[in-house]
Amino acid sequence: MSIDSQVVRKAIVELELMSTADKLRDDAPLQEQGMDSLDLANLLLHFEETLDIRIPDTEAESLRSISDIVRAVNAKLNP
Repeated sequence: MSIDSQVVRKAIVELELMSTADKLRDDAPLQEQGMDSLDLANLLLHFEETLDIRIPDTEAESLRSISDIVRAVNAKLNP
């Protein structure tokens, strides 16, 4: 199992972190695109809960973009 950037975008909208995620760039920091650190924490918590994975806080601090999140989640799903 793995996720892609579309899964992250869908979660952003479903969690109501942004009204639309169509214009989000994969490699740009999400905080520069309108999300704050609490939004990012909620997004990561969503993936931890729905996919039954754990992303340590020390690792989560370095996740800034959609691409970072995809890589981190996929690494946990496919160790």
